[in-house]
Parts: sequence; C-alpha cells; structure tokens
Amino acid sequence: MATYSIGIGEYKVSLNHQDILQTFALGSCVAVVLLAANARAAGLAHIVLPDSTLSPTLARQQPGRFADTGIACLLKEMETRGCRREKLTAKITGGANILNDNETFKIGKRNIIAVKEWLAKNGIPIAGADIGKSRIRSVMVEVGTGKVTLFSAIKGTWTL
Repeated sequence: MATYSIGIGEYKVSLNHQDILQTFALGSCVAVVLLAANARAAGLAHIVLPDSTLSPTLARQQPGRFADTGIACLLKEMETRGCRREKLTAKITGGANILNDNETFKIGKRNIIAVKEWLAKNGIPIAGADIGKSRIRSVMVEVGTGKVTLFSAIKGTWTL
C-alpha cells in the first residue's frame, strides 16, 4: 500500500487496489477524480486554472495545472493503462470562492465550469460533486474501492 500526495497542478493514476491518492487545501482549485469500475483504477488531478491558453508555455511544462490539458492527460494515462472511457465516472470537488462573493476573477467558478464542460464534451458523467461555497477542502481516494472522502475544517469529514 502506498499513499500518493498529488501537488498543485499534478495528476496521478493508480491501478494498485491498495493505494490512496490524495490532495490537500483545494481553494479555488478543483480536484478531478476519475474512477474506472472495470479496472478498479483511479486517477486524481489537482486543477489550478480553467484554460491552457492562459499560459501555453506553462501548459507544456505542467499540463496538469489546467482543466483542458490536465484532465486530457489524466484520461490518456488511464486509457493507456487499460481503462475504457465509457466505463469512467468522475467526482469533482473544490472551486471555492475563498476571497469573497465579489471576487473579481472568480477562478473557482471558472474552474468548475471548465471541468464540467470538458467532462461533458468527452462523455464522462459526474457521479458526485461538492463544489463552490467558501470552504477549503482536501480529498482522498481509495483506489480499490473508489471511495472518495473529503475533509474540511468547517464541515469535518464526509464521503462524496
């Protein structure tokens, strides 16, 4: 059993049923969890920004930072490892408005929209979501069971 901490703008796929994937302190960032029931596999991406056109150079260096390139890389790695796209489901969390309701850039909201649009366009249904609001969340995925657990100082611990 191994526990992998996915940093900001990173992603990881595991087919080891004993592994745990986790990421911490999602503010405006969005965590995208892809679950493959047929392979008992999971992937997790920590998305920072909605669109790679904001910084093509950074997108080439760290594609996991952006919704469009990050989820595409996560999906490609899962498919390379034998996961079938039509068997995938997603769970998403984060996208908080951590500054205030009048936040000028609304990055959290834009990240949520970009993630939802990408998943819909690519035929991956969202099986669970805890998004928006003003709370910072952390997420843990048990690869073997597909169980997604969230943590927040405000709400405590719950399953998505």
